[in-house]
Amino acid sequence: MEQSQLDSLQDRLKQINYPYYDSKTKGFDYMATIDCLLKAKLDSIVLLHVYAHNLTGVDPTETEQQQIAEVCKTKIYYHFLICLSTICQWMH
Repeated sequence: MEQSQLDSLQDRLKQINYPYYDSKTKGFDYMATIDCLLKAKLDSIVLLHVYAHNLTGVDPTETEQQQIAEVCKTKIYYHFLICLSTICQWMH
């Protein structure tokens, strides 16, 4: 891909950070995360960090994870789980 094509693509992409950590409760902000995902456009690309490998030290419950997955399957066409840990090197 040529630089001009990359520049054009970057101009069309808008990064929005979804809420994750609630500093008041020191826990996962489930309602804010779900609300953000539900408001996403249908052609959104969502990158979700793999649970148990994030810097906050908190994770959604198993039920919350299932509900997040359902929202992504029904609402968002493109969603990816990313893992930046060395534990996930086998994925390369």
